[in-house]
This record gives sequence, structure tokens and C-alpha cells, in this order.
Amino acid sequence: RDLHSFPTRRSSDLLGVRADEALVFEDSLPGLRAAHAAGIQTVVVRDPWSEADRARLLEEADAHVDSLCDAPEICGFTRS
Repeated sequence: RDLHSFPTRRSSDLLGVRADEALVFEDSLPGLRAAHAAGIQTVVVRDPWSEADRARLLEEADAHVDSLCDAPEICGFTRS
């Protein structure tokens, strides 16, 4: 664990959620790496501002979506 993961760990602590119960939606490489350092799985959300890091984001993320509208499927929910 490193210093960069502290805000992510602290947030999950304040919410009363263990790292193995959490899922972080992220659009930046530093945020993705902080979540992983905190032991939390990640979903990368496509963002035009982070296109330069796109290949690394897709490689390092546990899953990815083009839009948060796709988030229910990633979480195992179905739309009715």
C-alpha cells in the first residue's frame, strides 16, 4: 500500500465498506492505480481527457465501460 491509496482506503473506511466489497469506477490512471493499491477492483470509464493513457487503463483495469450507462451490466444488474 502506498500514500496515494490513502484517500481511497479512507473513503471506503468512512462508508463502512471493505476493499473486497468495493468497486471503483475511474477515468484516470493515477486513480486506477490508487484503487488497486487499496485492494479495490476497478472499472475504467472512457473519458476523452484520458485518451493518451487509454491502452494502459484498459490493460490495468479489471473491467471497462464506454459510459456509466453500462455500469449496471458490469455490476451484474439487468435492465427491465
